[in-house]
Amino acid sequence: MHILSMMLAMKHTVICLMETSTFHLGYPRKDTCSTCDELVLKIQYAELKAAEGSGEDQQQYKEEHQNLVTEHDLHKRRAEIFYTTSESSSKAI
Repeated sequence: MHILSMMLAMKHTVICLMETSTFHLGYPRKDTCSTCDELVLKIQYAELKAAEGSGEDQQQYKEEHQNLVTEHDLHKRRAEIFYTTSESSSKAI
């Protein structure tokens, strides 16, 4: 019976915390590009694997890392051109 009362008290505490707290569960970023998010994670993974690896594996991850960095830079440049173009188009209207 003692365990049951402890579990009920814990449940009450959790419910109270959930009702009074201001944090939200879920994906916190709203104004980020999903492509950028994905590329950054892949870059970090390749960098980690390159640091851990040795020999041929290490070289493969270093090349993958460099390719992903290049792809991310290109993606950001394209996005910047798109936003600059769309911004100037909306000002012209």
